Amino acid sequence: MIRLQSFYIVFGKVFLSICLAALPLVNISAKVVLPSIFGDNMVLQQNREVKISGMTEPGRKVKMCVAWSKESQTLKADKNGNFQFKMQTPSAGGPYEITFDDGDIVVLENILIGEVWLCSGQSNMQMPVRGQLNQPVIGSNRIIAQADPQIPIRMFTVEKATAKSPVTDCTGSWVENASVHVAEFSAVGYFFGQYLQRQLKVPVGLIHTSWGASNIQAWMSEESLRGIPEINLDHLTSDVETKLLPQQLPCLLHNAMIYPLKDYAIRGVIWYQGESNVQNPELYGKLFPAFVTDLRSTFAQGDFPFYYAQIAPFPLTKFESARLR
Repeated sequence: MIRLQSFYIVFGKVFLSICLAALPLVNISAKVVLPSIFGDNMVLQQNREVKISGMTEPGRKVKMCVAWSKESQTLKADKNGNFQFKMQTPSAGGPYEITFDDGDIVVLENILIGEVWLCSGQSNMQMPVRGQLNQPVIGSNRIIAQADPQIPIRMFTVEKATAKSPVTDCTGSWVENASVHVAEFSAVGYFFGQYLQRQLKVPVGLIHTSWGASNIQAWMSEESLRGIPEINLDHLTSDVETKLLPQQLPCLLHNAMIYPLKDYAIRGVIWYQGESNVQNPELYGKLFPAFVTDLRSTFAQGDFPFYYAQIAPFPLTKFESARLR
């Protein structure tokens, strides 16, 4: 009987210790979670009111401090845990830190202030600096070898994804101007950014979001396509059979690869699509201006510059036409 009581005493102490050890895990402070576009090494648009969104525990207060200002901001997360700070950026410079404090500390490091551009399209934009098999990029070896993290060009590539409705985050991370990263980044995007940095002498941030063989309607919002009768949107609300590639279904790339970026301040857009809409130039004539308007509306930053390569003017071969269907 005594041994049994001893067992219960020991067991009780062990059980209590386990419970006490678990308490901090239950009551631990909620750590701020930011969308992937807001991270270490990012470039923020200079001389602009920029937004930084995130999540924490619902109703929790979050304090944000930026290294270029002596003033901090504090706000309370909404009932879903969402918050959004707005702040004014200075002229180009850095590196800086941004600190978030909701009881736990989250620090974004190595942040630059400069010019930010979105680079989008299909395989023409997707082609990396290193080139592809039997598709070399002239001068790429020299460009890759000369890449230098001290030259303030930063790059973010959105991983390929589709979604039937808009999502708030994407997969990707900001990287520095190192050879290993330059080799894999969009060649058109990088050469554009390199030119800007040399001419303006300020940091440049490049956000690359493209997908080979995509068409323009895949990059457009549902709202922008509702008034265009030639576009079928049934796939957004039901499972329908289609011969189209996923990157050719209307809205799917907008929802997964454009919409998550909407709060990020940009200077402008470069667009290089290619051939996926060449079969119906009349329809493309309707879609392209609607796309530009749609993109400006999504980012809600006014009529920012939109530079584009005109769609290929030549007819497709039978092989190319079959490949794109």
